[in-house]
Amino acid sequence: MRTGYPEIIYCAGKTVEQVAEYSGNDEKENNVMGTRATPEMFEAVKKIAPEAIFFPEARIISLSKNAPERPDSKIAIITAGTSDIPVAEEAAVTAELLGKQCVRIYDAGVAGIHRLVDKLPEIRKCRVS
Repeated sequence: MRTGYPEIIYCAGKTVEQVAEYSGNDEKENNVMGTRATPEMFEAVKKIAPEAIFFPEARIISLSKNAPERPDSKIAIITAGTSDIPVAEEAAVTAELLGKQCVRIYDAGVAGIHRLVDKLPEIRKCRVS
């Protein structure tokens, strides 16, 4: 029914108990991804599903039951400065959990265009940037 995509739970605004309950309710063996999650939410989910993984910088909880197909193409996730990294990690981890390959290029532009120009060959290999 979900055509291979995970059940995605937006955790912000939910209680720890709600996130744990929703994470444990998937009877169809779909992958589950909780976004904007806290470490406390992860600990509650881990009690129900020991295989759960937490990506702290991305604030994502993942319960992978089926490996997604991986295309040969890549997505470039690029930030201008280091303060953008948490949002970039959220995007990269989400894409990876959906089966995409990502190239992370962080801190590529605030201090000088040369940082971005140096990465152009790598960026050009990506299908999306």
